[in-house]
Amino acid sequence: MQSQFFVFDYKKTPITHVYILFENLLIQVSDAIIYCIVSRMNSLSNIINFIKKNNLSNISYFSMRSIALFLNTLLIQNIIHLYISQPKAIYNSRYKVWLLSSSGLVIKYIYISRLDDIDSLSRVQLIIFFLVEIQDIVIPQVERFVFIISKVFLYVLVSFLGNSVIFCIRFILSSIYYNYK
Repeated sequence: MQSQFFVFDYKKTPITHVYILFENLLIQVSDAIIYCIVSRMNSLSNIINFIKKNNLSNISYFSMRSIALFLNTLLIQNIIHLYISQPKAIYNSRYKVWLLSSSGLVIKYIYISRLDDIDSLSRVQLIIFFLVEIQDIVIPQVERFVFIISKVFLYVLVSFLGNSVIFCIRFILSSIYYNYK
């Protein structure tokens, strides 16, 4: 039985691929756990108390405002991921994986068949999916149209400027010629 997901034989899975997927799993699970912990705390003061109690950070480095900003940013990132990034990734047949590096977390993409994931998209996600497809159809046509219009505009501009310069030179030369006569 050949896997439908990966481009290589499932019996000969590259070991680095397994490491990458396992590392991504650990990061995704950690992210989900932290998100669950933070989302279950009903107030900013509870979050601050949790951070103090577990000695997760120096309390002098953050305020209620910074935690509120963090929570709002987290909410916006989740909405963007759910409604924009995920449908685009499914459309592009790729999956985002997180990896640990010496400089922190990095994002890499692996290409994988995601046809089955289309069925799990919500209506809003399907609209985004459709818009990405429309974008792929429309943007090349618009680029081609803009390119042709800009070529015509440049041709007209160069012709106009060239003829204007020639006209000015002829006018100056004829004025000089009549002044000497």
